[in-house]
Amino acid sequence: MSASQTIASSPVIGPVRRQERIEAIDILRGVAILGILIVNMGLFSLPEGLPAHQLWPNAVDGAVERLKFFFAQEKFKALFSFLFGLGLAVQMIRAEARGARFLPLYARRLCVLFLIGVGHFLLLWDGDILHDYAENGFILLLFRRLSLKTLLVWAGIFLAIPVFFYGLTTYYSITSRVSPPLRSWISYEAEPHDQETIDETRRIYSRGTYGEMITLRARELHGDLTPDIDDAYVLALFLLGLYAGRRRIFHDIPAHLPFIRRVQRWGLGIGIAGNVAFAVGGSFDPSPTSVTQNVGRLCLVVAAPAMTFFYASTIILLTQRETWQRRFAPLAAVGRMALSNYLLQSLICATIFYSYGLALFGKVRPSLGLLLTTIIFLIQIPLSVWWLRRFQFGPVEWLWRSLTYWQCQPTRVSPCYAAVPAIDTAGYRESGAAEGAVRRRMRPRLRVDNIVLRDKRPPNLATTTIRVGTSYAPLDLWYVDLDVRAGARGSFRHWLSDDELGRAERFHSDLDRSRYVVGRIALRRVLADRLGCSPAAVRFSYGRNGKPMLAGALGHLEFNLAHCGGDAVIALTECAAVGVDIELLRPVPDVESLARLVFSDAERRELELARDPVSAFLNGWTRKEAYVKALGLGLTAPLTEIIVSLSERAALLSTGLRGQSASNWRLLDVPHPRAVVAVALGPHLESAAPT
Repeated sequence: MSASQTIASSPVIGPVRRQERIEAIDILRGVAILGILIVNMGLFSLPEGLPAHQLWPNAVDGAVERLKFFFAQEKFKALFSFLFGLGLAVQMIRAEARGARFLPLYARRLCVLFLIGVGHFLLLWDGDILHDYAENGFILLLFRRLSLKTLLVWAGIFLAIPVFFYGLTTYYSITSRVSPPLRSWISYEAEPHDQETIDETRRIYSRGTYGEMITLRARELHGDLTPDIDDAYVLALFLLGLYAGRRRIFHDIPAHLPFIRRVQRWGLGIGIAGNVAFAVGGSFDPSPTSVTQNVGRLCLVVAAPAMTFFYASTIILLTQRETWQRRFAPLAAVGRMALSNYLLQSLICATIFYSYGLALFGKVRPSLGLLLTTIIFLIQIPLSVWWLRRFQFGPVEWLWRSLTYWQCQPTRVSPCYAAVPAIDTAGYRESGAAEGAVRRRMRPRLRVDNIVLRDKRPPNLATTTIRVGTSYAPLDLWYVDLDVRAGARGSFRHWLSDDELGRAERFHSDLDRSRYVVGRIALRRVLADRLGCSPAAVRFSYGRNGKPMLAGALGHLEFNLAHCGGDAVIALTECAAVGVDIELLRPVPDVESLARLVFSDAERRELELARDPVSAFLNGWTRKEAYVKALGLGLTAPLTEIIVSLSERAALLSTGLRGQSASNWRLLDVPHPRAVVAVALGPHLESAAPT
């Protein structure tokens, strides 16, 4: 075994494949943000409560509105709500795995979101959903410990509230007979806008001052903060998202494909039937007190989530294909900047429609509104891609994180990181096990740039960036020469903490002590370059099983350090579990005896058939070690149950761990002139909530 040291920013929570989280969940979030604007455009451009002849004065506008009702109304808000609940599950599981206190951090996160939402409501637009999500997020915390079955029961209960209400309004619209308390409830929830209110809204937004707009919204805010039917609907979807996260559907998509296909079929069937009823009823008779409108709304309560899950399941299934991953990839950037993009939509629309901008409020018909929506889409998608090439977060996401942790987060992508040469992605194909079949992965063409050691530079590093397909963020590797001259080593010892210096003194050998110090110096330099701080400012804490991590709010960085002799490798990526191991190429005495200790029967049979048993053993050993280190299991790992391939085609065939799926991991062999280097890239830990 090599004397290797593992450093990671946070313990691994569960098998969350980066392809599934970024190219599925972030794409879903991007689709939700863009789709919400289709519905919101009418709320930005026209007063609520307009009669039908003003909403769609001609056949073209009527057709646009009916299509919007069928395909978009409530669907993307439902999707966004579902992802919010899913985000809670991911963050809770991750915090518990790290041994961190979940409630205080999440409560601060919701408080900051509430303040952002209220600011958005008052300063830009009274249709804000962020403060509603924050309020309902606190309620959602009460359900976080319930069983999966109980979560579904409560989701059904909350969904039944709007079903009952619109059933009641339908009955009332037909018979005009309900008890006084129920009549008061109906009036509170579905009171139509009077003409005076419509006229005042039109005047203020088309000709009034900015101060009048804020005053109007401030009057509306109290009523908007009061619980209503919509909150029950949102909570139902929150709970379904929490259910999906707790069940780990998105953690292991291949294992849940049959379930996802069933959701797709049922969602399409229920969605088409219910949304036809809503589109017809809402289009021909938009009055809140009409029979057709109430029947349509009753159908929509069930049909909108059904259609939402049809959309989501279809996108998830498509992202399992490489061609569609590439097509959807730009939407992932929109999803990563969901909060910024949501507020940017409000800023653009307020500028277009309100009096302090182009003053087009009340003058834009639905057909032109759809055109404007498309133009905004075409701006936001490339803008998001451009921004995330230069910055780690969207601007509002950065503010949200910084206020949540009460600490400024890094902003720009480190120049050192950006300048790292990329490997030709054509050299990689996905590895891993899916339904017993191992997919071939070709060895990459690797180029390494050496950073030459000078008087004021830390130990010699060689860097490279690996890009694994279109679905993965870069995986950065640093090769470190641990046997540098004493002068260079001593010049940077002040970077190390007292704890690190104390650990160094525990080594009996001067050579081992020196190599440990050089490795820590190199690690601090790598992290400092990425974080934009001084190496001495990097702080570590320790989670479960003593695994080191970055202290504070920097858990989006995952890294790992391994060394053997005078060579070390540092692996670094964002929000994805990573492990690395290195073994020098050398004779290995008694390979068979070692194999009996750490290899399964199947692996030993493969070893016996290998033309070069030593290389096959080193391949298997480094792959197992990389995977175990990514999980942070240490000596507790069941090595004989973790099965990997021993050939040149790296693959994880079986995890040997309950709840883990081999198909969620990628094993990579990285060329090295004198060593075998393996990297395990697996769980992606980013929240599904807009961050």
